[in-house]
Parts: sequence; C-alpha cells; structure tokens
Amino acid sequence: MKVSSESREFLENLRVYLLASGKNEGEIEEIVSELGDHLENAEKDGKDVTDIIGKTPKEYMSQLAGEMPFDLKGVLKFLPILMLGAFSYILMGDAIRGPAAILPD
Repeated sequence: MKVSSESREFLENLRVYLLASGKNEGEIEEIVSELGDHLENAEKDGKDVTDIIGKTPKEYMSQLAGEMPFDLKGVLKFLPILMLGAFSYILMGDAIRGPAAILPD
C-alpha cells in the first residue's frame, strides 16, 4: 500500500484511537487495511483523506469507534500489566527515596 504521508499518519492515528477505545485488534487491522486500499485508489485520482472519509478525521474516528463493539476480553488482558506497572511504580518510589522516607521523624 503506497499512500501519502498524510494518509499514513491518518491510518496510524486511527489504529491507535481504536485500540485505545477498546476495539478488537483483528477488526481494526481489517478496517485500516481496507481504508488504506481506498485511500491509495483515491490518491491515484487526485483525492485526499477528507475526500474519502467525508468529514474531519476526529469525527470519522468517533463515528467508527461508536459503530464497533467494545472488546472486553482484549482490554482485560492488559489489566495484569497495568496492575504490575502500578505496583512497580509504588515500590520504585520507596526504593528511590530510601529507608529514611519509610521511618517516621
């Protein structure tokens, strides 16, 4: 897929937005691939991203995210990583401050 830098940036932003919205990764890749093909064909005809999506990128992303179901199973797999990160952050704060921060004055 050979698209302009503007289209490439839009597709990458769309991918990140949908992932952050809790959508299924497989569905996201299908949509981004299909949209990339449409953008490639449109650019050959001299059109740009807004000609294809018909609105601002923000509006298009919001509409698309609203139409896709929430992937709870996909989001839950990141929960242990998030908890481990939070726990590590708390422990590292104590380790950086040292033992004097733990003892009362």
